[in-house]
Amino acid sequence: MAGERILVIDDAEGVRKLLRASLAKEGFAARFAGSGEEGLEAVRRELPDLILLDLMLPAMDGLEVCRRLKAEPRSRAVPVIMLTGRGEEADMVRGLELGADDYIVKPFSPRVLIARLRAVLRRRSEEQGEEAATLRLHDLVIDPTRGEVRAGEELVPLSHPEFRFLQLLAASLQDAESGATFPAPASSGADLLPDPASLLEQEGMTLFALNRLAGIAPLFDRIPESLLQQSPWLAYYGALARFQSRRGDAAGCLEAARSGFATAGNRPGELLATAQILLVQTLFPDDSGSAATLALAGEELAAAHLSQLSAYAQIHVAQCLALAGLFRCGDDPRVAHYQELALTLGEEQGLTGFGALAYFCSGYQLLRRGDLRGLLRLLEEFASLLQHPQTSSCERLLLRLLQLYALLLQGDDLNRQRLLPQLEHGIDPRLLERSLVRLELGLLDIAAVLQGSANPRDLDSCQAWAEMAPRPWAHRFLSLGALLALREGDQAWAGAMLAEARSLLALCKNPFDLAWCGLLLGGVGLQLDDDDFRADLMAARAAAAGLGNDWLADAIAGVLLLCDLQEGEDIGQELADWLAASSRAGGLALRFTPREIRQRLLEPALARDRRAARPLAASLDLVLTDGNGPVPLLDVQTLGGIAIRRGTRTVIPAEALTPAQRELLALLVSVPEMKLSQEEVQLDFWPDSPPEKARSSFDSLLLRLRKTLDTALAPFSARDCLQLQKGILCLENVRVDARIFAGEVRLGLDLVQRREYWQAGNAFARAHALWKGPFMPGSSARDLATGYREELDLLFVVGMQNWAELLIDSGQIEAATEILLQALRTDRTNDKLVRTLCRCHLRTNNPLKARQVMQDYAATLRREAYSSEEIDQILATFPTLLRQNSPPA
Repeated sequence: MAGERILVIDDAEGVRKLLRASLAKEGFAARFAGSGEEGLEAVRRELPDLILLDLMLPAMDGLEVCRRLKAEPRSRAVPVIMLTGRGEEADMVRGLELGADDYIVKPFSPRVLIARLRAVLRRRSEEQGEEAATLRLHDLVIDPTRGEVRAGEELVPLSHPEFRFLQLLAASLQDAESGATFPAPASSGADLLPDPASLLEQEGMTLFALNRLAGIAPLFDRIPESLLQQSPWLAYYGALARFQSRRGDAAGCLEAARSGFATAGNRPGELLATAQILLVQTLFPDDSGSAATLALAGEELAAAHLSQLSAYAQIHVAQCLALAGLFRCGDDPRVAHYQELALTLGEEQGLTGFGALAYFCSGYQLLRRGDLRGLLRLLEEFASLLQHPQTSSCERLLLRLLQLYALLLQGDDLNRQRLLPQLEHGIDPRLLERSLVRLELGLLDIAAVLQGSANPRDLDSCQAWAEMAPRPWAHRFLSLGALLALREGDQAWAGAMLAEARSLLALCKNPFDLAWCGLLLGGVGLQLDDDDFRADLMAARAAAAGLGNDWLADAIAGVLLLCDLQEGEDIGQELADWLAASSRAGGLALRFTPREIRQRLLEPALARDRRAARPLAASLDLVLTDGNGPVPLLDVQTLGGIAIRRGTRTVIPAEALTPAQRELLALLVSVPEMKLSQEEVQLDFWPDSPPEKARSSFDSLLLRLRKTLDTALAPFSARDCLQLQKGILCLENVRVDARIFAGEVRLGLDLVQRREYWQAGNAFARAHALWKGPFMPGSSARDLATGYREELDLLFVVGMQNWAELLIDSGQIEAATEILLQALRTDRTNDKLVRTLCRCHLRTNNPLKARQVMQDYAATLRREAYSSEEIDQILATFPTLLRQNSPPA
């Protein structure tokens, strides 16, 4: 193979120097070009045998060079190996689709490059030496001479890698029909040409890794099942391509592939099929109980033959084994081994998007251990995978599931409800039917009910899901149903569901289930005075402790404390220890201790230590006042209007307050800590009145406001929330929407600076939900309140601008457009909002709408008395496309 002409197109002198020495040492005739234009000219002068093409070239990039090479009949057949950086996966996918034969990630080993280069050249040589015979797959006609595939009379548009893959598949079927079989792959060396089986495995798994197999699933649908199952490779790839759309057919093909590989003695192929069957059984569990046996077989095959597979296949097999192990045996060391193997290989191959299942395994282990911080860090790392072209719909579902769990642990019910519809957006509904994701949503519902969220299911749906779910999973829905039945007062039904759930939970080996469901069943059993509730709780606490989940163990300990209290035991010290422990980790233990249990523990906690009991009271939306019992926390709405609420009920509407009372509340909310001296209030309200007169007016205003509050809040006192002490007037024990809104926007902006974009978007979403309009509309223009209103308006505009940018980056253009339009109603002359809105319309191929936005902006500037010259200068910075045919300023 010495003497082949290699053209290197790369502008990096260091790379050219390295390749010059390496290629010369191996006997290749190398030429070099420093730009795309030089490279194309070199090809025109002398056709090389192979091209090494860098993607990041000045002026004309490598993708354009590749496109031009493949568009020219003379150079179309010249093999191209792309040289890419680690962060250029999307470009690499496009390059392969344009016809590139292989890619190598920088920095690379010269030995690896030479071996890959030789393999491509040898493959080309053998292809040229073979007769280009037409191949058939049922009614698919594959014409190698034209590079075409026809389905009946219809020409099928395919990329070069897809065509080459189908060509190999058809050849494998002909071999099977003639009685020949592909041999098992040999251990690969640098100078060995891949045998046909290895080549087919590599080509197919490359397409699978790039999430391109599903695109040719319709072609597999045309092939009868009987024909698919004649070749194990055809059966295997037919199953992979149709896994997300025709799961039943895929299962049959996988069994046929596994059997065919085993019969042919192709152990690496058998490993591939076994791993995929295991993945299907994990994602779509049933009552068969065969997964454990299959997993052991897969692990034995992997130990002996995993290294004989391509890197892509190794990644996939490792992920399948890790996921199956995670749900079969928890945090087994083998799970960590396969998970780490998949992530390492994915990083080495530049296929981070192909590691989504391994990321899910990592996140789920953090979730089980109760490590919320670690889970949030991981979610930020893989948030981009949700839009990654290599991430399949199934993987996207699992990653969304982790996001839902994180939101639940944060107590962010708003974003959890916002995310749930996105879970099914763009997903084939068949992927959710009886799936692991659907079953995990049942566990999510349990945790949501425990922390007091709105019931996600009614009693009938819990019973229906318990009957539909595989028996090893039905306890989740029965446990939730038992609690809901108890809350509805149906103790008989609660007891029946409790007994059935308990019998199924006894067979469960998943410690996460044992902890959550045991907590739920123990709480229900305690309230039903059931004999076995303590055993439920002890088993649950042991499971949580085994996972290293301290806050979940503390939540279970809270229920056990109430057991001891009801049995007449002195729990004073244990209660104090529990209050201290349950307040750690962001109060997660308190949040997930059943609300009924927290309510019954509050009285003894107050008797023991009022100060230590404050977090417990706060978890019930109660506050402790000096000398009094707990009182409900009041919500003061100030955005878009004024109202005072307790829970979901409005106790003081705007019309119940006089203008002066509304202005006093606006003034107090506007200042730091909501505290202001009496003298400052008097000067602000009655600047021209004598001190005695101003003091009298102040006393009268405060008295009337307190009387209004007393009437609405009875039996509680207005002095619990509106206090005057030592000449300082303050709002206490209230929750004000404007202040929460400002805090959420500032948090979102801080998270953007820290590049924690997923959490930033959640903070902006919470802020947006609070924004009902400007601060205290209709109140007079007092300096402090006016300044605070302007500050909030600015925060709204800046926050929504940042959120819109995040939404655009994640492909949610429609949502970003709505947010920008709302922000523009607050600040119509905001240049950045206008430009971002134009970008949204351009991203959706709607330049007319973008141009209309710019024209409306010009009209707004004219109304704001901008001169024609100023408007022209501003509009001149917009894209030329938008300025065409626009009216003069």
